Amino acid sequence: MPHVHVIISANQDRPVFSEPEIIRDTFIAFERVASEGATISAYALMSAHAHLLLGAEDPAEVGSVMARILAPLARNINGRLKQHGGVFRHPYWRGVVRSASHLYILPLYIHANPSPHATTLARLDVGLRSSHAAWMSGDAPDFLRPRAALDQYAGDYPAAMQAFLDDRAAAPVAGALAEGPEQYTILAVARATGTRPATLLDSARGGKRDRMLLAWALGEEFGNAAAARILGVERHTIGRWARAVAVDDTFGPSRARLGPA
Repeated sequence: MPHVHVIISANQDRPVFSEPEIIRDTFIAFERVASEGATISAYALMSAHAHLLLGAEDPAEVGSVMARILAPLARNINGRLKQHGGVFRHPYWRGVVRSASHLYILPLYIHANPSPHATTLARLDVGLRSSHAAWMSGDAPDFLRPRAALDQYAGDYPAAMQAFLDDRAAAPVAGALAEGPEQYTILAVARATGTRPATLLDSARGGKRDRMLLAWALGEEFGNAAAARILGVERHTIGRWARAVAVDDTFGPSRARLGPA
């Protein structure tokens, strides 16, 4: 099943998901769309933003699903906080999951978000703020339908999660693996090339070919300006590298693991 990654952010970074009652309202919204046929495979709730991994045969369905989640949720949040006006930034961020490599990384990235400093499974937030506990136990709430994404780990999701935490810990703390949707693309490229993320991002140690492939992947997902910022090179360099990767067949195996451009 195709998947879409959605990030919902609160206006002015207000901590809208900080109250237990609002978390409960969020789950009610999830239950409503799930009962209408939507597939929520994974989620994570931070104080001012939330991640969703949605299964969708047609990515155009996502807009309808999100409207049915966000409109009533915004009304409930305004009522509980006794405020008026827009609650969430528009448009919310969304990205189609293009390949098995990205789908492998993405739930791990989502589940690690509430615990940015965790280095072991025991230190992950296993409360209601993410679907990690449900993935670990197999005891999922009615709105959560993780099977299509969970099956890819062949019964060893905990080992995959620990490997993700190891890779995240090896990356520069203040570098490109800080919170942001670029993280899962960086880790997907690291997995496709067999390169540690810290090495991939370090211009002094990283192989140029691996960095070129990362430039191509980031440019496809987020644009050349974002890729240039992450890699610390000029935008025209990103464009040159991306063009080379696109036409050079020796990059073919890694491109295939990362999915089509």
